Amino acid sequence: MQKKEYHTLKTAPVDEIIHMLTTRTQPLTKDESKEVLRILVGRSRFDYRLPSALKSCGCDMNVSLDSGQMRCGDYLAYYGRLSPRLISEMNKAGYDFTKTNSEGRHVGYYLHAYSTVSEQVIGALKFVGVDFNHQDSHGMTVVVRYADDVVRHGHELMLHRFCGLCSTQRDFETFCSKDKYHAGEFLADIMDAIPAKCDERIGIEEIYKDNSCKYSLALGMRQHLHEVKAKQVISEEQTHQTLQQRKRIVMLSHGIPAAVVEKCVQDKQNKKV
Repeated sequence: MQKKEYHTLKTAPVDEIIHMLTTRTQPLTKDESKEVLRILVGRSRFDYRLPSALKSCGCDMNVSLDSGQMRCGDYLAYYGRLSPRLISEMNKAGYDFTKTNSEGRHVGYYLHAYSTVSEQVIGALKFVGVDFNHQDSHGMTVVVRYADDVVRHGHELMLHRFCGLCSTQRDFETFCSKDKYHAGEFLADIMDAIPAKCDERIGIEEIYKDNSCKYSLALGMRQHLHEVKAKQVISEEQTHQTLQQRKRIVMLSHGIPAAVVEKCVQDKQNKKV
């Protein structure tokens, strides 16, 4: 490729890049394909119209971009930029989402790295053949990897990264009531239930909006559950105090001195503690 073409890839609007790619007379070599994909992924503007333009100029969509055999789809997943529309267009252009890298991991292992995992993206990846029960070279499935990160990084990561998998009120209640050590149970059940489906009308903006809405709902549900739990604790304390007061009244009515009554009540309370 000429320097002018590389400059276009790095600085020009997507429409101009598409025009440049579709009017090339020479197909891209493997090395040129690698450089073109690196630039386009690095610009954070991998438009859903690009795969067909890349295919038209002979770009090898499946070329590895680094020594770890990570490909463009892995990086797009890593930075949360996949959508059903883009997955469909990449698939049409010959991109194989089922391929694994040097660690035996496919695209699904990277969906949670920087963004919320979307049930629609998982459904679209299942539709093009991605197996979420696949084990990597460490014996980990996608769910095991997700759950392991939740345990290491805490409930806040769980809430932000995986709220996008919820679709019903029951999902949100179950999700928000799980602690970080039991995240795997929820993730395994809900991810297995997501059907293999790819709605080509759903682009990245729709994914961002859906995930943002679900995050707000998850925060609201968590706050609600905290308030309910707090009320239950208060109710238990009130019940305990009422029982103590009844014991005092009964003992005093039998002529037991007040000092002895208080000591008896305190002794029983200490035994419970």
